[in-house]
Amino acid sequence: MLLVFFLSTVIRNFSSASLIPDATFTSGQNSTTIDSANCQYPSTSQRSTWGILWSCLSTTFLVTWVSVHPNIPSPGEKWWWIYWRRVKAVFWALIAPELVILWAWRQRRGARLIMVSANEIVKEHKIEKEGSTKSCSVEGLLYI
Repeated sequence: MLLVFFLSTVIRNFSSASLIPDATFTSGQNSTTIDSANCQYPSTSQRSTWGILWSCLSTTFLVTWVSVHPNIPSPGEKWWWIYWRRVKAVFWALIAPELVILWAWRQRRGARLIMVSANEIVKEHKIEKEGSTKSCSVEGLLYI
């Protein structure tokens, strides 16, 4: 990931394409000329369109990459397949974030169904933890 960020920064720095045309701004008696070939502004407080877009897009991508946590892979799964699943999850999180919310809701619903069925098994078999009168579904399932 850092390699992609580094390469894109290097490519951006060596690019000679001008993002803004040569322009002269006047305000009162002062006039300021911006040389688009060197892309140097008279003040360091100004940012180019490319700089703003780059910071927004790279921040969005990096935050999404860090925040997406796909399911735990199976022990025999190849590293490239794990990586591919994460790339797909990040793609969908960037394109349609509402699908990630739907995905999380479906996982929560599935976990709730597992919990309900585990509690039913515990009640059915009257499984209790030693020394306790309260049954616990996860520990109870371990004794079955």
